[in-house]
Amino acid sequence: MATLVSSHFSIPYQVQTAAFQVNAGLSLDNLRALALFDLEARLNNELKDNKNNLSNLNTVVKELKTILTKKFPTFDDFMSQLCESQPRKLTEIRIDAIMQRKLLMNWIIEILNNVRPTRIMALNVYETSDANGKTLYSCWDGQHTAIVLYIIATQVYGITDLDKILVPTVIYKGDVADIRKNFTALNTSEGKQLLDEYDIYQQRVISSRLDGSKDILDTSAEEVQKICEEHDVFITHPKFGDDHNAGAISRLREVKKYVWKKGRLDVFENTIKLHNKLFKTCPFENNELNVLFDFFDICQSNMVPVDDNYIDEMAKALRGQFNNWDRDFKNQVRDAYVDWWNQSFTLAGHARFDARDDQLSDYLIRLLEESDLFDDSTYDLPNVRNTNYLTSSF
Repeated sequence: MATLVSSHFSIPYQVQTAAFQVNAGLSLDNLRALALFDLEARLNNELKDNKNNLSNLNTVVKELKTILTKKFPTFDDFMSQLCESQPRKLTEIRIDAIMQRKLLMNWIIEILNNVRPTRIMALNVYETSDANGKTLYSCWDGQHTAIVLYIIATQVYGITDLDKILVPTVIYKGDVADIRKNFTALNTSEGKQLLDEYDIYQQRVISSRLDGSKDILDTSAEEVQKICEEHDVFITHPKFGDDHNAGAISRLREVKKYVWKKGRLDVFENTIKLHNKLFKTCPFENNELNVLFDFFDICQSNMVPVDDNYIDEMAKALRGQFNNWDRDFKNQVRDAYVDWWNQSFTLAGHARFDARDDQLSDYLIRLLEESDLFDDSTYDLPNVRNTNYLTSSF
C-alpha cells in the first residue's frame, strides 16, 4: 500500500476523501508508526513537492554566502556567537514529528533572511535512543532553528562532516506528556512561530490518544475528532490549503464555544449530520456553524428531542425553502425568510433583519414552522427568542 501524503501528516493509507486523509493522520496506529526524521529528510520532505520553496531557499542561501560570510568568515565564527549551553552533535538531533508542527518553509526563509547569532536560541530536547540503543536527542521545540543551522552549515559554509558540528541544546527531563504540555505553553514568545487554534487542537487529540491524558480539554478534543472521523468531516486550517474540500471545518472558534465551554458534543454532531444531508460535497461555512450550533443548542434548552429522523425531516424542509444554493448559509436563511414574509403578508420592503447569530436561528425556526413537515406538529420546534423583529418591516 502506497504512502499517502496529506497536508498534515504522511500516512500509510489508500487515497480516499480529504477528510479520510487528514483524519487518518491522527489515528493512533499512525501516530505510533511515525518515525523521527533526521534534519536532511525533514527538509527534503518539504522541498520535494514545491518548486517555489526550493527556489526561495536557493535565493536566500546565495545571498547569505556573500552577506553572512563577510561578517563571519567561518562557521565556527558564526557559532561562537550563539548562546552557551550543553552542546550536542548535529547528527544526534532528531525531530519529534508528532509533537512538532508541520515544518513551515516560509518561516525557515524568514529566519534566514534575518539571521544573526543572537537570535539563535538553544534547541529544547529530551534524551531518547534509536533501535540499537544509541543515545539521540529529540527536538521538541526549535525544529526551525535546527533546520536553519543545518542549512547554514551545509549550504552556506559547505560543511560535510556534521559530526564535528556542536549545537546548543537544553536537555529536559521528565515524561513526554509533561514535555508536550510545555511545547504548547512555551510557544507564545515574540519571534516564535506561534501555535494557532488548529495546532493546539491537534496536540490535545494526540495527548489524549498517545499519552493517555485525562485532561478534560484533551479528552473533549478527541471526542470531537471521533465524531469527525465517524461522519467523514475534518478539522483544518487555511494554512494547509485544504479548507475548500468537502467536510472541511476551518474555524475552531465556534467549536470551542459549544464543545469546550458548554460540553455540547450533541450540538456538534447534529450540525455535522445536517450539513452532510444538505451540503455533503461542500466545506462548512463559518455562518453555517454559527446558525446550526445555535439552533441545536436552543433545541436542547427547550427540551426538543433531536434524532436522525428529526434531522432527515429538517433537511427536507430546508431544501424546500432554499432556492439559490450558490449563496452562503446565512444568506440562504435570511433570503428564504424574507421571501416567505413577502409571500405570506404581501408587505412592501423587506422583513427586518439583524445579522446577530441568535436572530438568524430564529429565522431558521420560522422557516421550519412554515414547512408541511413541522406545521402539522409531527416534530417539535424550539421557541424563538425575539419575536419583535419577526412581525414588522422597515
